[in-house]
Amino acid sequence: MEVEERPVQRVAAATGDGVRGQEAQRFCLDCAAALRRTNAGSRCAACAAHADGGHPIPQRFWYAEDVAAALAQWDLPAVVRLIHTKLGLTQVALANLTGYSQAHISRWLHRNGNPEGVTAGRLHRFVEGLGIPWALLGLIDPSARESPGRSAGGTFGSNSAAEEDHHAMKRRTFVVSGTFAAGLAAFAPEGVGMWQGKLGVMHATYLHQAARHLIEQNFRLGGDMLFGQAAAQFEMAHSKIRAGEYDTTAELVLFAAIGELARCAGWIAHDAGREREARYYFNEALLAARLSDNRQLALKAYYSMSVQADEDGHPREAMHLVHAAQRAAKSWAPGRILSLLASAEARAVAGMRDGGQARSLLSRARHLFHTGDSSNFADIFFFYNESEILGFEGVCSLKLGAYANAESLLRQEIEQHAAQRGADYQRNTTLEYGRLALTQLGQFNVTEAAMTGEAVLSTLADGVVSTRTLKVVGSLADGLSAYRTLPPVQSFLKQFKDSTSEIGARKL
Repeated sequence: MEVEERPVQRVAAATGDGVRGQEAQRFCLDCAAALRRTNAGSRCAACAAHADGGHPIPQRFWYAEDVAAALAQWDLPAVVRLIHTKLGLTQVALANLTGYSQAHISRWLHRNGNPEGVTAGRLHRFVEGLGIPWALLGLIDPSARESPGRSAGGTFGSNSAAEEDHHAMKRRTFVVSGTFAAGLAAFAPEGVGMWQGKLGVMHATYLHQAARHLIEQNFRLGGDMLFGQAAAQFEMAHSKIRAGEYDTTAELVLFAAIGELARCAGWIAHDAGREREARYYFNEALLAARLSDNRQLALKAYYSMSVQADEDGHPREAMHLVHAAQRAAKSWAPGRILSLLASAEARAVAGMRDGGQARSLLSRARHLFHTGDSSNFADIFFFYNESEILGFEGVCSLKLGAYANAESLLRQEIEQHAAQRGADYQRNTTLEYGRLALTQLGQFNVTEAAMTGEAVLSTLADGVVSTRTLKVVGSLADGLSAYRTLPPVQSFLKQFKDSTSEIGARKL
């Protein structure tokens, strides 16, 4: 049905002779936004573009340097402000395109908005509504995801033991990889095609940056949200290397880079509770380390595998893996890296109930932390600081049954992380809160333990809780089941049951 255009009304001045008539405010026929005086049409720019079958935001807009930077930071308010400033889209038009209310858009335009807490559904509407290229954001286009039968075979071999469940990936939450967007923006407007042709040193640099950013994302978000993205980025690069589509002069740096991305995917798979895939990717990283003669990569892979073994309940295996990492570190690693390995060994030894040796190793870890210059190796375990040592000490005390000491240490770690890293470390902090609840249960502070457990589960909707964290909370649920008649415990157990059902459904 055609909509009749409103006639332009002339309103005479109420008083005064010879006062010229003024044109009344006109409104868009589709969205009711006020039309600019310079707009002689009956629709705003956004609606007019839609009516003509186009989009009000041209694709080249997303490649502007400031726009690409905002996308790389996942700064939705900044993106909205840039569209409003540069293209003149109204608040109503922006609300219609993004799915947010006009009031929300108004707050963003006046810099009072907060991009935190963006849900997967809202992010999908935001990206689709504005026409942002999925690849530019580092997101996998849901209409172009891998088919269920596609194998996630290895880069350097044909290990069929690691078949990726791409059907599950189709349903997984979308997650932004800012480094991916930043990397593409650096090559804009040709960025989307940067993977055409042979791989070279430039691509190796990008792969290292992508791995680093994914690990940083995992500090904030659970691996269940990130694994699909990590696996997809690995697939993109390894398919080229398996096909021999790379510059042979860049072979070693490319192997090292794909190995680092494999280690990253393995770590995120472990956080997502996908232990089979994690072992596969770790082995790929070790093979890449061997082929590129990269001892730093070997050290990182062995360390990550030791954490996996320890958290899977195999402390002796974890200890042997730490020893392998120490052999890889021999003659080049600074004190800070040796400190981390000493802390990891202490955790494994504590799991074997050797308290004396664990305490000796933790003391050595604190001493080594300040030994030597680590500046040349800042990218290796960049997260490791003195707050992390507190966390290792807390975990060791928890394993040894020193619950009061463990609670004190974990609280100190959590407080320091909150002061130093804030929301950027939320997933790690949530994991530590799960361990904190176990220390409270160990001291028979049942109500406190249940309340702490509920606080952990409350972050599930934000994508913060991972399967790895739920495993810790599962141990808490087992311990609290003996007190199921208490109301706080009943509340926690119900929330735990609902949470495990929800996160399990995401994997189907």
